[in-house]
Amino acid sequence: MAKKRTTSTSLERGQKRKAEPREKQAKSAGGRDVLAVTLGDLERAHKRVAALEALVQLKDEEIEGLKQSLSDGGARRAGLVRELELRMKDLRELNEQLAARNRDLDAFGYTVAHDLRAPLANAISYARLLVENRDSLPEEAQGECLEAIAETGQKMINIVNELLLLAGLRHTEVYMRPVGMAEVVQESLGRLSFMVDECEADIVLPDSWDTVAGHGPWIEEIWVNYVSNALKYGGCPPRVELGTTAEEDGTVRCWVRDNGDGLTAEQQGSLFTPFTRLGQVSVAGYGLGLSIVLRIVEKMGGRVGVESDVGNGSVFSFYLPAATEGQAQRAGPVRPA
Repeated sequence: MAKKRTTSTSLERGQKRKAEPREKQAKSAGGRDVLAVTLGDLERAHKRVAALEALVQLKDEEIEGLKQSLSDGGARRAGLVRELELRMKDLRELNEQLAARNRDLDAFGYTVAHDLRAPLANAISYARLLVENRDSLPEEAQGECLEAIAETGQKMINIVNELLLLAGLRHTEVYMRPVGMAEVVQESLGRLSFMVDECEADIVLPDSWDTVAGHGPWIEEIWVNYVSNALKYGGCPPRVELGTTAEEDGTVRCWVRDNGDGLTAEQQGSLFTPFTRLGQVSVAGYGLGLSIVLRIVEKMGGRVGVESDVGNGSVFSFYLPAATEGQAQRAGPVRPA
């Protein structure tokens, strides 16, 4: 019995020894399988990560593209807004120019209808008087009629010249140069000599004049307007004083003082607009004179002014830059009336 147990035990030991390598092999194979699975998972995970990174990169690029598109769109919109603003500015300027042209046309129409009509009617009346009574009208009376026709004709020429000057101001380009005021004033008074003699006016001039920068013919027109108003609306007889004063701001004040009745504040406020007259029934006005002065002075870079007290006369002024040596500067645009 004992021998059998020993054999049985030996057999078990042999079987165990044979089984141990298989277990080891199984364990080893299982480890390799686990490792293969783990490496496969890692590889697949790595691929997924790479795919996700590529997707993220793609999304980043899409986002950047969208941002750039939005930025470009914003820039385009900003550009469109700027262009629209420029177009609106141009349109406003064109509207202002059109409105100014319409005002000029109104001024022309008003002047033709009112200011030209009166002297033309006078000339026709005197001419008809001569035609109808040429045999019976004394020679002296005929001479008076002819003189009246000549005078009214000259008034019409002056009005037409004002209209032409007003029409040309907007487009005429001139250069600002030193202007000898003494010579310009003498030319202006020469144009008004008949009026001065007729009014028996006292004209007072300074011993010396300041030199301004401007356009001589235009400055002459300003003096003619100011002095003719002083003669029309001055005292009886008129006393008209002319002069210049150097200002601290680098301008020269050119002025005309009269001995008339003076002006109220309301009258002063509307002097430099078209169609305005000073109200004296016995004195004919041309309507455009002072508005032309305003445009001339502003185109030369200056300004106008008036000082007046009722009963103490008036002082009409215009300010222009003081002249400098070698000065030759283009005059600026005309502001819409």
